[in-house]
This record gives sequence, structure tokens and C-alpha cells, in this order.
Amino acid sequence: IALVQGSSTASPACFWSSDTVLQANFDYLTKLRPGDTVSLIKGAIGPYTLAGSQCPGAALCAGGNATISVEAPCGEVSCPTPVAVLSGPLTISDCAGAGVILSATDSYGGGIVSLSYTWGVDAETTDNAAAIGTALGLLASTTSSTTIGASLLVTGTSFTFTLVARSFLGGVSAVTSFTVTRTSFASPTLTLVGAASRIARPDASHVVRASAVAANCWLSSGSITYTWTLQSVKVTSTSVAVSGVTLALPAAEVGRSAVTLAANTLVARRSYTLLISAHMTAQPAAIASTTVMLVVPAQELRAIIAGGDRTHSAARALTIDGSASTNPNDDSGLSYLWSARIRSNASDTLAAARELDVAAELLGGDAAAATTSMLVLGSEALDAGEYVFTLTVSDTFSLSSSATIAVTALGVTVPSISFAPLNSAKYNAQWALPTR
Repeated sequence: IALVQGSSTASPACFWSSDTVLQANFDYLTKLRPGDTVSLIKGAIGPYTLAGSQCPGAALCAGGNATISVEAPCGEVSCPTPVAVLSGPLTISDCAGAGVILSATDSYGGGIVSLSYTWGVDAETTDNAAAIGTALGLLASTTSSTTIGASLLVTGTSFTFTLVARSFLGGVSAVTSFTVTRTSFASPTLTLVGAASRIARPDASHVVRASAVAANCWLSSGSITYTWTLQSVKVTSTSVAVSGVTLALPAAEVGRSAVTLAANTLVARRSYTLLISAHMTAQPAAIASTTVMLVVPAQELRAIIAGGDRTHSAARALTIDGSASTNPNDDSGLSYLWSARIRSNASDTLAAARELDVAAELLGGDAAAATTSMLVLGSEALDAGEYVFTLTVSDTFSLSSSATIAVTALGVTVPSISFAPLNSAKYNAQWALPTR
């Protein structure tokens, strides 16, 4: 812990960014350096799908022995279904030595063990299908990328490759296909730099790069012109097309092999497919193309209660402000719900510890007042004691976030204290700034 925390006074912020990924955020004072190893304490975490009351009964608690059912290896929930993703160039040149590299590395859903693959071709739409299919059938199941040699592609103009992914848990993906077309010209070889499908945060800028070189049978030197086009936009969860969307993409330009999409250009919960084309400037028909998909996930909502924990006079009205809570996706309004529990009574015992009905016990039956961004309690609404108030914000897509503060209500009058906010600026964590 000391190595991770370094000289910082704050503990590392750890959270689950997905069902299987534990993310730890360190500040700049950490003593961790590239090559260091961070390990979890034995028994500190348990299986995601077998948590809570189910865990002891299944003997799968952290630190315990595990009995895994062959019929239901993921417990009471269904194991994830793998998704096969096949990528490569959409076109190849008519040069005699032109081959194609196909990749399945963007496939996912295999769990802790790498996926296995079955490669094939669509016999009805693939020229020289028998020979190509035989070659692909000889690939090991662990093969995640392969090169189709020029000798297999020398006859024909259209080739449709298929891929199925399997997980060690028994999950099998749907068949995905990818078609490569031979052009009638000495088209350049176009390669996408990076994954063909990638996650793109909506609040960050993104650079997409490609690389093209002249075909080996192009007989003269010359420049290459790139064209970037928005091919489609779909709702990620349903694959329903979204119309009327535009992106600021450059027109055809010599040497423009990369584009930058500014932050807040992409909308959460959508998938954008960009078509990148490259042609020899002297021969526009000598063109090659490929695609990249940008999948934009929804960002976490942020429940924020202004002011933090506080001591309050029970005889005075109390306002708890959650209006600073935000939805960074900017695609839905926020709903608010306040809850509370009493942690101890005035005698500082736990005898009175219980959940409170905020509307009935604190707001005089006004249920609507418990669903606004600001919780306003009248004077003497609280008895002397310690309370915990929780604000939960949610959107129309079932995302939610919570923030909690502790309020100590005293039976005596206490002075009110407020702080003037600091000016909007960037501050060094080591500075001491006066406020009043």
C-alpha cells in the first residue's frame, strides 16, 4: 500500500470499470514505476456472479474451495456468449502477388482463457472456395490472425471469409463474415493502424490512423490520396440506424492518413463506422478501402452532494443540495431520490439505528419533495442524533449513481458556516489557498 500511495495523503481510488476489470487510479505522488507489480491480498475479492447469499452455499467465497458445475460453470447466471469480430482490408489490388491479412483479435467474450476460432469461407460467394477453405481448415484453433497467400487469390475477384469464436466455458458466437474484393487496378495496400473496433469515450478526442503503400506492380512513383467518410451510425444496443448524423471529416486530401475527432463529438450509446479509402492520386480508380468502428459507451452518472458531512442544529431548517449532480452523456435528464437512516440517537447508542421513510417521517408526507435535487427539511424535522443521507440519481437508461453524507443534529444551537467558492482555475495539490 505504501508503494502505491507514495507520499500522497489520499488512498488509491479503486472501482470496477466492468464486471471483470478492477481499476485503480493513482495520483502523481505514487511511487509505482513501470515494471512494478501490484497484487491483490488473498481472499480480498470474490467471484462476480456468485456474490452475496449465493456465495457460501456454492462454496465459492474468496479463500474457499470451489466446486464448478460442468452444466452451469457460471453459476445461476448464463455464461457470456462470445462475439466474433473479423477485420482486414476490404479490397486488394490486381497485382499478381497480392495477398490479404485477416485478424480476429478484436473478438471478445472468452473470459479468462483466450478464445478459440474456426475459420472458413462462404462457398457460394467465394471464388476458389475449395482451396481457400482447405487451407483455413488446417489452421490451429488458437490462430487469431492469418495471411491468405496470393496463390490462393490469384483466380477470382470476390472472397467471403467466415469466423466462429468459442470460449472455454462452452459459449459459441454467431458466424461473422468479411468480404474482400479484388479491384481491376494496381490499388495501394491500405492498413488500419490499431483495432478495427475500439472503445471511444465521448468526452475525449480520438485519433484514427491508416497507412497505405503503393502496390508492388505500380510502375511509377506517386502520392496517395485519402478520403474519410462516415459510413453508418447505429444504436449500440439495438443496431438500429441513426439518421441525420454528420462528422467533421476531411475531404479527399493527399497524404491525410489520420483524422482527429474532437472531444464531445461522439454521442454515448452509439457506434460509428468510418470508411477510409486510399487511391493513387494519378489514378483515382486504383482505390483500396477499410473500415473502423468506434463504439461509444455511456459514462457513469455523478451524484454530488455539496458541502459534505456536517454538524447541524436540530432546531434549524436543513438544506442538502444535490443539484451539482451531472449526466456526462447529456442524453437524458436525471431523476433524484433521497433516502436516510438514523445511525444513532441522542444518547449515542445504536438502539435507534434504522432506515427512515424520508417522505413520511421528515417531509410531512410530501413524497415529491424527496425526488428533487435539493432536500429541504424544516426546523425540528430531525431529532438530535446522527443521520446518513443518500442521494441516488438515475437516468432513463437505468444507470444510477449515489452519494452519501453524514449529518450530526445537535440539540443546541450551532453557528452557520459557509465557504466562498474558489475561482475556476487549475490548482496544484501542494498549494495552500486561503478561503473564507
